[in-house]
Amino acid sequence: MLKGIPSILTPELLKILMEMGHGDTIVIGDGNFPAASIAKNS
Repeated sequence: MLKGIPSILTPELLKILMEMGHGDTIVIGDGNFPAASIAKNS
């Protein structure tokens, strides 16, 4: 059991955060987040 981790962070989110690299970014947005207008094509 991990102590001090807020219960709002699900195991799936913790796994994704653990696998992220130094240059990676993550956006936590709702259904109204304008992803299409700010997305970058890589």
